[in-house]
Amino acid sequence: MSTTPIKTEYRTDLAVQYNTTAQYRGLLRELMNMDKEVLNKKIKEYKELDIDEESMDELVYDENASNRLLTHIFDTTQNNTHFQLLYSAAAALMISEDKNIGLAVLLSYDYLQLFHKCLVDFYCNSFSEENIHYIGLMKKLT
Repeated sequence: MSTTPIKTEYRTDLAVQYNTTAQYRGLLRELMNMDKEVLNKKIKEYKELDIDEESMDELVYDENASNRLLTHIFDTTQNNTHFQLLYSAAAALMISEDKNIGLAVLLSYDYLQLFHKCLVDFYCNSFSEENIHYIGLMKKLT
């Protein structure tokens, strides 16, 4: 159980709440500290293609920022038994055993709100099998 805050790039200060896919995508961009220049460049490219707003919003994404955050989260949590169980359970939903797939699933629309709370507890507070957010997320995954 961790009680000393862990140094992290993860936005533990961010309130993760959304009700629409557009809100989720905007929050994900903020959570991942996506480069606004990269995003603006993509917006300009897609506007030239005359793509509808929803599709364009889905495509405006900074892969480098995403990869950095996914790597950081995995590197800082990979030795924690409870996160390994979360990654395995989430990967199983995709008929996979790849824990990186599990991490991606946990960052998806259906799971991010609870997963974020687990990460905040892990990085800032305490995190164990008794953690209410961990229990809630495991129940949702299984």
